[in-house]
Parts: sequence; structure tokens; C-alpha cells
Amino acid sequence: MLIKKTVVPNSRTTAHIKNNATPQETAQIMRKVILEESGKNYITQIARQLCVSKNEPVRSAYLLCNFAYSSAMMQPDAPGLQIVRTPAATLRDKRGNCVDYTVLIGAIATAAGLPVIIKVVAFDPSGEFAHVYPVVNGFPCDVVPFQKQDGTEYLTRDPNATVYPTEKEYTKYFLLEV
Repeated sequence: MLIKKTVVPNSRTTAHIKNNATPQETAQIMRKVILEESGKNYITQIARQLCVSKNEPVRSAYLLCNFAYSSAMMQPDAPGLQIVRTPAATLRDKRGNCVDYTVLIGAIATAAGLPVIIKVVAFDPSGEFAHVYPVVNGFPCDVVPFQKQDGTEYLTRDPNATVYPTEKEYTKYFLLEV
């Protein structure tokens, strides 16, 4: 999804979190970065260009999913280390993981006045939290199911693919309102 050239700032690109951060610690840092970045000019410009709006929640979720999907390739952090990238870093580096997609989508949605919830989920019966995505105005914006999580999706990725707001079943989850 193309938008007009927006100047992406070079300042403060990551908020490192300690090794082996808890999911709750990570979610709190994500919330802080979303709130800080949502007021920045480059994010408000993107929100306006995408025409993200409270009046069209389904369309806005669709636009946000596709913008994030087309803006960055999935790249996991090193094992045991969690890094939260600002939207500027994700857009500039054209890479990120579920945390970074959540921050990117969350900041744009917040700038547009849409309510955002960070949803942290567990996949397997062990109940270990392993994934996160934003829920924007009630619509899940999980981009990662459309990408391989091993960082190789660039080998097979279809640049014309369409991503729809989706949600899978999870064994447990917790929510954090932005």
C-alpha cells in the first residue's frame, strides 16, 4: 500500500527491554511507545493518508493491516531478547516482529482517534505467552499469521497479497488498553 513520501524521523528508534522481559513488561513498554509516537507528525500524516477513520472501523482495520504487512518483513528478535521498535524504526528498516507491527498499527490508529487494545496470546496448552497483536476498534489486526515467523517470508511473499483482519483461537490471553 503506497502512501505519499512521509519524512520518517531518525531519533529514538528503539526502546530496549531487559533480557527475558515478562509479557506484561513488554506490553507496558509497547503502550508507552504507542502513546508517545501517536502524537508525532509522521504518524498523523500516515493516518491521514491512509484515511483511517472512526466512522469506518472495518475499512480502517483492513487499511492498517495491509499497510503494516506491506511496510515491513517479519524478523524475530534474538532468543531471550525483546526489543520494541518505534514505528519510525520499523518503517525505515522495513522489518519487525509482532511487537513492532502492534506498535506501528497502534500508533497510527491512536493518532486517528481509534481505540486500541494490545492483546497478548498463548498458542499451546502450556499457556506460555508467545504472540501479540492490536485490536483496533474491536477488530483484530494480526499481520503475523500471513507471514512465516522464521524470517524467510521474503522468499515467497506476494507483494499483491491482501490481508484481512483476522483472529485465531488461543489457549489464553490478556489485554492492555492503550
